[in-house]
Amino acid sequence: MRMLCICAKAEPKGYLLVAGRPLSPADVASLVGKPEAEVEALMSELASAGVFSRDRKRRIYNRRMVRAEQTSAIARQNGKLGGNPTLRKTRGNSASDNPPLKPPDKPHKPKAKSQKPKAIPILTDRRRERRNKR
Repeated sequence: MRMLCICAKAEPKGYLLVAGRPLSPADVASLVGKPEAEVEALMSELASAGVFSRDRKRRIYNRRMVRAEQTSAIARQNGKLGGNPTLRKTRGNSASDNPPLKPPDKPHKPKAKSQKPKAIPILTDRRRERRNKR
């Protein structure tokens, strides 16, 4: 885990370097605070499992960090040019960039009985008569 932290801080990102110099197992052991023999055994185990790679100069690097740094550099370059190159505008704004305004929303009409206001019964003369007869 600490090797990943060193790789993240290194320049170029993703390489196991300090001050531009590749680290030996003895250097990693002193940075991590573990015995050199233990670090060598762990690094050989990581190498045999294919966890990290080595470049032509035999420097250890993390493939994912290097790939992410390359992607970030491409995105940074596209950002300087105005964003995604496939979406970049060559001329003024197109019609799809400025769609017409939509009409305002219509107020919601209640549909459920519990949402409808209760009607006040209006008593007509006939209803009053019937009511009074009861």
